[in-house]
Amino acid sequence: MRRAKGVLATIGVLVLLAWRGSARAEAPTTQLSVLYGLRWNTGELRERYAFSYYVIGVEAAYFPRILGQNNVGLSWSIRRNAFDSSSPTNVESELILLDMGLDLRARVPLILGPPQVVAYLEGGPLIVRTDIPIPPSSARSYLGFGVGAGIEYVLAGRFLATLGGRFGALGDPSGLMVFLSLGLAAR
Repeated sequence: MRRAKGVLATIGVLVLLAWRGSARAEAPTTQLSVLYGLRWNTGELRERYAFSYYVIGVEAAYFPRILGQNNVGLSWSIRRNAFDSSSPTNVESELILLDMGLDLRARVPLILGPPQVVAYLEGGPLIVRTDIPIPPSSARSYLGFGVGAGIEYVLAGRFLATLGGRFGALGDPSGLMVFLSLGLAAR
């Protein structure tokens, strides 16, 4: 519970900083990107399926214009993670995770233009589904909380490159992901 309060307090501070952010170079209102990344499992899965070299997905974000600012909004993402077995005792040689998140995202402009550079922090609920039951609970569906941070580069006002990281706290399938996404942005 203490960790959740700390995450919420951090998000609150970033939201306030983003709200006070400069309106001189307005960040994009909508974003659509594809992503590729790597993921390291933590917790129980670390012993059985430690590393995913193959995370692919899509991400969309919307930042409504409120009181002249558009630095706070929502992002949605869905990702497919493939893990090779890291233990000879595993029955299955591969584990597939499908995760989907809906996050509150706050942005702070770092460089106002061109190219525009924006830092972000996000957090929200995360749903994960696995293709095989995960011991010890033998569950396949998990609900938890995810947090992330990254740097967005907006080039020519239309193209978006993001380098980010994300941690999902779900119990057994918890993990840390690092990704690069490329996409389009619109004002």
